[in-house]
Amino acid sequence: PPPPPPPVALWSVNFDGVDDFILLPIITGIRGFSVWFKRAADQPDANPYLMDGRTGSSEAYLSLASAGTIWEGMWLDGVRVGIAWNSLVDDTWMHVHMETKVAFNDNVNFMSKSASSGSASFGNCKGQLAEVFFWRGLLTPYELSITATIGFDQLAPFNKLLALYPLEEGQGTSTREITQQFTAATLFNGATWVPDVPAGSGWKAKSIFQPPPPSPPSPP
Repeated sequence: PPPPPPPVALWSVNFDGVDDFILLPIITGIRGFSVWFKRAADQPDANPYLMDGRTGSSEAYLSLASAGTIWEGMWLDGVRVGIAWNSLVDDTWMHVHMETKVAFNDNVNFMSKSASSGSASFGNCKGQLAEVFFWRGLLTPYELSITATIGFDQLAPFNKLLALYPLEEGQGTSTREITQQFTAATLFNGATWVPDVPAGSGWKAKSIFQPPPPSPPSPP
């Protein structure tokens, strides 16, 4: 039998900035995302990307050099900031929230430029991720402040939550989507699990995440 999963703990995923990234399945109707992000001060790549979600003319990306034209706003720890890489800070857990002018569909990359497989990635970002949310609607200031400070905790309406990847398996290269509306995301090229998360990371801090229950035994 496979080894048992690690006990429920507080995990994030560490990316080396060389070739690691996470690729999500195609998600439709995205109006925004939220992510806990710790950016390393030393970036091996000259133009690292936090995320890239470009399909056709949808300019949904954020890199050191520029930001896509689709963005309506960017918030850091619940406070609105300029839509720019320089709004972020180094070596500190940040709650990054971005909203778009229109909905878009994509299999989004985080921590690299758009890549469809593990064999090719560019613009890799060195740092850590803990929890990735996608929203189908724009959050109110209250909903955003709750999500950024004490966690989702069902206070942001579920009709706005599109997908949630808690990044809490602690092992392996696959990480599940908790609403069960989308398939798992995949970690590529050796991204590693580390026991380090932000204090405000609500799903983790409240121990809401639990592994799925074991399947019942087959009848004789």
